[in-house]
Amino acid sequence: MNLDNYIEVFHLTYDLSNTIDEAFVEMVELLESNSSLKFENIIRDILEAINVIEESLDLVLYELPLHQFEEHTIDFKNILAHLNIQIAFDGDTNQFKEQINSEIYPIYLKWKKELDKIILPFIIQ
Repeated sequence: MNLDNYIEVFHLTYDLSNTIDEAFVEMVELLESNSSLKFENIIRDILEAINVIEESLDLVLYELPLHQFEEHTIDFKNILAHLNIQIAFDGDTNQFKEQINSEIYPIYLKWKKELDKIILPFIIQ
């Protein structure tokens, strides 16, 4: 398979992955405004974006340089899927913000770094 045919897909995937970073900023703002429904929607949007990225790379992952993208994707999806959002809004939002900053965001950064490692060489040609 010629990966040059996927350059546009790589660009779109990269752009979509960057929107996840913006979603983290919005998540923290929503915690401060006590808006649990919007927060849940953002989590769903992030999970959907991850699924779209996975699907877009599915046909070419085996041809890309050695990577741990799939493992990091599993970790990222698992931590988001197991968030107990109601606790954040019923309890200490500062503690939940700390969890985002110390646990969830670092897992995202590992995932994003791995994704960038495999697609940026095709984007920056």
